[in-house]
Amino acid sequence: MSEHALFSASGSKKWLNCAAALALEHGLPDSESIYARHGTEDHATAETLLLDRSVVMDLSTPEARDRAQCIQSYVDYVNDLREGAQVSFIELRVDYSEAIGQPDSFGTADAVVLRDGVLHVVDLKTGHGYVEAEENPQLMLYAIGALDAVGMAAEINSVTLHIVQPKIDNISFWEVDLERLESFRKIAKEAARHAWTIYTDVMNDTPKSDIELDHFSPSPDACKWCKAAKNNICPALTNIAKEAAQIAGAAAEDFEDIMSDPDQLGRSLDQAPLIESYIKNLYALAAQRTAEGNPPVGKDGPYKFVAGRAGARAWTNAEEAEVRMRRMRLKVDEMFTYKLASPKQLETTLKTSPQRWASLQDLVGQAEGKPKLVPATNKKPAIQVSVTADAFGELEDED
Repeated sequence: MSEHALFSASGSKKWLNCAAALALEHGLPDSESIYARHGTEDHATAETLLLDRSVVMDLSTPEARDRAQCIQSYVDYVNDLREGAQVSFIELRVDYSEAIGQPDSFGTADAVVLRDGVLHVVDLKTGHGYVEAEENPQLMLYAIGALDAVGMAAEINSVTLHIVQPKIDNISFWEVDLERLESFRKIAKEAARHAWTIYTDVMNDTPKSDIELDHFSPSPDACKWCKAAKNNICPALTNIAKEAAQIAGAAAEDFEDIMSDPDQLGRSLDQAPLIESYIKNLYALAAQRTAEGNPPVGKDGPYKFVAGRAGARAWTNAEEAEVRMRRMRLKVDEMFTYKLASPKQLETTLKTSPQRWASLQDLVGQAEGKPKLVPATNKKPAIQVSVTADAFGELEDED
């Protein structure tokens, strides 16, 4: 069995939404960012702590302390769920091969807890991008696999999916009935069948260029982690970028006419996240090629790297700097600056003293966010605004 499933739960937004994604990705190299490595390490640390509460985390650096605090908040959340549970599993390998009709289809649920007839499936996210538990396909696949594994030995009435994101203080959960999961199972099975058909054609030497455009369904969810999108070899994304370039390059009067049509403007906005992703991937790919000695050649010659703006000055050894300042007989207020702890920091400090934290609530304020333009499917209610265009925040992807 392979280490990574072709129809992985973590990559399900690709193959559920775009049937051609797996085929187009075939043969492309994997890459792992430092953030992904940190995520893997943090998951391993969390697993160890949940299995052995006596383990002590590394607190030697500010970064290590920040990561440890995030891990501990997740561990506390799972331990609270485990109180009074009939059974619980940490890092449970779940198999949903039968459910989607594809062999060797599996994933690893960070925590699975059965309590009072409710199956809880918990996923730790260590990044900064907001993730929603409701209709989350990764967790729904985990839930289906966990139901097949645990449901035979216990009565389960419903399932609750949990997303825990300590870095952005997000805890999202969604209670889903078994009928909804059964409906999702059928959708996933049909999507997997479609993707497998195209994938096997490529495996049998059908050129990727022969994949019909009808099989592509580019979307922010499908393209975000797709290796084909990151390598800018997706024909559907290329077509979208070409269309955007043609509109942007139109004469001023033509562009104004095009954008005066609400439907055309709306369609362009629909594609904006994909165009932004295309450009981001374009720069990343060009940077990689340039670093490898094969830079792209523009109208003025090859692209190149230059030194960026220098960062702010900082002590390379703060402890030694303090020692030398003390030798100079500097006063404390000359050596140190003090800043009042933020509400977020103090809320963590006073976690075990809610009454003391409550006594400060009348002093806590929060600036209002800028209005954001979102698709009609966004769940937030519409508001009326009367501001200039530069007062808006960035165009927001749908949550």
